[in-house]
Amino acid sequence: MELTVVITNYNEIKTVLQAVNDAKLIGIKDKEIIIIDNCSSDGSRDLLKKISDPSINVILQNKNYGFGKSIELGLSIAKGKYTYIHHSDNEYDYRYVEKMLCFAEKHDLDILLGSRIKDFTGSKWALVKQRPEYLATIISTYLINLWYGKRFTDIIGSRLYKTDTIKKVPVTSYIASFDFESISRICKRKLKIEEIAIGYTPRICRKDKKMKWHHMLDAISVMFKVRFFEP
Repeated sequence: MELTVVITNYNEIKTVLQAVNDAKLIGIKDKEIIIIDNCSSDGSRDLLKKISDPSINVILQNKNYGFGKSIELGLSIAKGKYTYIHHSDNEYDYRYVEKMLCFAEKHDLDILLGSRIKDFTGSKWALVKQRPEYLATIISTYLINLWYGKRFTDIIGSRLYKTDTIKKVPVTSYIASFDFESISRICKRKLKIEEIAIGYTPRICRKDKKMKWHHMLDAISVMFKVRFFEP
């Protein structure tokens, strides 16, 4: 199988079914779709229960184990050569997945990052003024670049993993710091990783964002731990 699409959901009743439809529209015929609901309480869980498509694997967790745990679960059962993480908030444009897969296969990558800001031509601080939450992206990306000699623009955008490789990268953070821990460990292990620009439409209502400012402290802490205290 060429591609596994893992959809994570937690209280995204407004967009989750559209996310499922978008995943089905990804222009890769040989693919599977895995939906993991993290014990949603807004009614989106009930919507997912009604999905009757036998080609879609719906997993309803009985507890909120965290975003990272959902990703780990999805990767553990993924059958595709590559796995794309498809967020149920629909901020990332699914039409770029085919381009990402072609790029990753051409360059035999272990992970391909989809950057939300790689093609942004203005000042980074103008971007932060427009979307203050991007400051966390800029800080974390700067640290990864500094510590591992990279030139990334966005380490927490969309992700396409080579499934067999990422299964061998352990994680211990299952909350908001999961993305930061995994990318740190991937860079430290010198896996093949690159970045391309993708389409992105940020949600209008910022209060719906689950990533909060205090999560950045956890992220920096786990990145520092991986860089300086792991063999």
